[in-house]
Amino acid sequence: MFRKPVVRIVVAVASVVMVATAVAPTQARAAGGCDAGPASQPFLPWLDPAQYVLAPNGNFERGGADWQLSDGADIAAGNETFFVGSGDDGRSLQLGPGGSASSREFCISWNDPTLRFFVRKDSGLLSTLRVEVLYTGLLGDQESLALPVLGGGDWAPTLPLPLAANLAVPPLLTDGNAQISLRFSAVGGGTWSIDDVYVDPFKTK
Repeated sequence: MFRKPVVRIVVAVASVVMVATAVAPTQARAAGGCDAGPASQPFLPWLDPAQYVLAPNGNFERGGADWQLSDGADIAAGNETFFVGSGDDGRSLQLGPGGSASSREFCISWNDPTLRFFVRKDSGLLSTLRVEVLYTGLLGDQESLALPVLGGGDWAPTLPLPLAANLAVPPLLTDGNAQISLRFSAVGGGTWSIDDVYVDPFKTK
């Protein structure tokens, strides 16, 4: 007489286990994501409350580590004037005419994160700064996405720039993540300074 309730309980427990098994891997992947590192709010003084993490050696305090510098790019003395990372910081990236710097690859999640950094145009009235997101396409070739950047004669933060390159690769094929690198290039004969490169991997705003 107790057989039917027992059977129902067993079936119910089995159903819960099956659902939990199906959901758990997705939750684990979502919870794991990229190894983002410690987060902060470096752009809060500019009314941006988002949590950002520093790109690999994005403050350039370890010199050229994690960056490939070419054609007149170098690490210079002098920090962006707001010292959002630390008051002890004292280095920045300088791009001479035609110079470029590429970061090592790092991981971003697929939910459309953003990029912000500090920039200053040191010379070249008509010069522009080219910012590219580099990633590997579905066919294994290198793709790039250019981001618009404005800069003046004083240090200032950029606007939030969308890192949409990872949307070109379906998240189901990348476990929800994508590997990208950043490339900064001075175009038009001018000189540019860059510092404190941050990524918002959580899209909190």
